[in-house]
Amino acid sequence: MYDVRAIGNWFLNRADQEGKILTAMKLQKLAYVAHGWHLAFTDKPLVHDAVEAWKWGPVFRPLYHEFREFGSEPIGRRATVFDGATLEERIIQVDDYAHLDEEPMSQTELNEFLESVWNVYGTYSAVELSDITHQPGTPWYDMLEKMGHRIRPYTVIPNDLILQHYKTLLNERSREASTSC
Repeated sequence: MYDVRAIGNWFLNRADQEGKILTAMKLQKLAYVAHGWHLAFTDKPLVHDAVEAWKWGPVFRPLYHEFREFGSEPIGRRATVFDGATLEERIIQVDDYAHLDEEPMSQTELNEFLESVWNVYGTYSAVELSDITHQPGTPWYDMLEKMGHRIRPYTVIPNDLILQHYKTLLNERSREASTSC
């Protein structure tokens, strides 16, 4: 599994390649849908960080804290970590995890996967992505319903619920593809 901030940096770098900007909200939603689709395809989480049900939808707390200073403005830097070996801050990258044996995907497969998420969801605005993640039947909405429409701090959206939702979407897309042939 990856640090969600490394996944965030991947999307920030990818946006830069196209001369696009990302806000904190759009970055949250891209990381969330990537996590959801990764669960659907591999049955394993993409990130080790929990998804929480916040008033504004599904949120990764570490990603929020890393980039909250930007508010609704474009993010102007990358997430960093303190490197104990060099005693310096450095930019965290998905490549930092290449040596781990338990990774479900190779670096090439991960890049291809994230690229596919970017190609589909990178074209949406932050508000459109928020609308997608707030629809009835989504994990965030289901948690909201369970809590009587009162968001409580630190409410984690279980990966099982996210997995179930994205597996359903995957199955629906597979059925649509097979009937359109």
